[in-house]
Formats: sequence, C-alpha cells, structure tokens
Amino acid sequence: ITEPNELQIFEEQTNTQAGQSVGRLVLNISGGTPTYAVQWSNGETGFVIDELGAGFYTATVTDANGCEVVKTFEIQIGTATTQVINTPLELYPNPNQGTFTVNLPETIQGDMKVSLLSIAGQEVHMGIHNHSISQMTVITSNLAPGMYMLSIQDDSHLYQSKVIIHQ
Repeated sequence: ITEPNELQIFEEQTNTQAGQSVGRLVLNISGGTPTYAVQWSNGETGFVIDELGAGFYTATVTDANGCEVVKTFEIQIGTATTQVINTPLELYPNPNQGTFTVNLPETIQGDMKVSLLSIAGQEVHMGIHNHSISQMTVITSNLAPGMYMLSIQDDSHLYQSKVIIHQ
C-alpha cells in the first residue's frame, strides 16, 4: 500500500487597496487524495475568496481521506495590484531534468522576477530579467526530483505553473 504525497497548498494572492475590499486568495492544492474541501476562517468555502479587506484569513483543506492542512494568509494594504493570470503557461518539456522552455501568453517588457518554489514554498531558484520577451529557457542545477511551482512576475502580472523535475 502506498501513501499519497503530502497535502500542500500554493496560493495566488492579491492585496487590497486602502479603503477598499478588493483582496483575493486563490488556492492550488497538490498531494493528498482528491477531492478537496476548503473551509475559510471567514465562513466561506471553496478554492477562491474575493472582496477581502486587509487582515488574516485561514484555510483548512481536507482531502478525501480526511487529512487536513491549515494555512494562514495575510491580505495587506498595497499601493498596486498584481493581476494573477489564470491561463497556464506553455512549458516544455514537463516533466524535465532541470532545463525547460516557457512560452508566455504575452510579451513581458521591463523588470521580471522568475522564481521556482519547492512544494514547501521555499524559493530554490531565482533570477531577475530586464528585457522584452515572450519565451525563455530556465536552467536549474542540483534540484531534487519533485514538483515545483514556477512563478514569473512583472509590475502588473503574475504567471504560475507547476513544473516536475526528474532525474
């Protein structure tokens, strides 16, 4: 009998603006045994909660086997909003051995942060780029096999996609 992978939560977060309730949290769940139920500390349910004011929000995620993970998020008052792009990135090959190509849905111009996060949310690879691109090649080294979250962010957009690295 094999056990499922550890239940993990990845979030996409948009902070609110002063005097407004425009914050948003979107959860991406991996591991455990689907299906997942999400209960929020403000009484809402589901993977997405909108119209959030500044404050702390706790999600309790339960999988089909009754395993739970609890995570708290802070919506802050910001001066700019990052638009989370829900269109998946075209990424190939995936799975890969640490080198992959990413096609962006649109050309990004200016400063851009590219980071790879471990399943535990730790940044394991990061780079800052300052040029106009619609495609990039990411080359990593010495990463353990597993699932990672690729995050590409400029001043107004956040793109995210799962990446699987194997030996």
